[in-house]
Amino acid sequence: MAWSETVRTLRDQLIPLGCEANNESNQGLVSNPKKSIMLGVAHGDSNTGKKSATPSTRTARGAKTLASVAANSGYLFTEMEEDEIIRLLSNRNDLWLLLVFWDEVNDLVQLEVSRPVKANEGKRLIAWAPRILLQNLDFSDGSKVSTPEDTPPVPSSPEIVVEVKRRA
Repeated sequence: MAWSETVRTLRDQLIPLGCEANNESNQGLVSNPKKSIMLGVAHGDSNTGKKSATPSTRTARGAKTLASVAANSGYLFTEMEEDEIIRLLSNRNDLWLLLVFWDEVNDLVQLEVSRPVKANEGKRLIAWAPRILLQNLDFSDGSKVSTPEDTPPVPSSPEIVVEVKRRA
């Protein structure tokens, strides 16, 4: 399952509900300004969606994601002035990630929506609070994930015609 297709589908579902696309630093986020929440997509490891295990991201995260994780964890420098801490906390959005793991052997997609709170030295996210486990998607019966070709076309808006005249 491609990351960009997952982001697109997430946006298609959430933008009509009042969310907004957020492409800051090419992170492919969906934000809900009323709730101060951002939702992104990341590939998780084989522990994704398992209650008895702690997942991690399969790849290192960038500076913006790591900054959001630090804000999620509540970690702030002790030397900061109180008004600066209040300003930072009031302007932040909680980052949540839809973690996706494709178990190719069992034709299973494991999913969860979790709030990252810690990264390791390799910049992979390794701790989450809370975690919302989602039902696995089982494709072992031969079914397939729908593709853009399977989706009916969205009605297009009327064509806009702009008349251009050369000045004399």
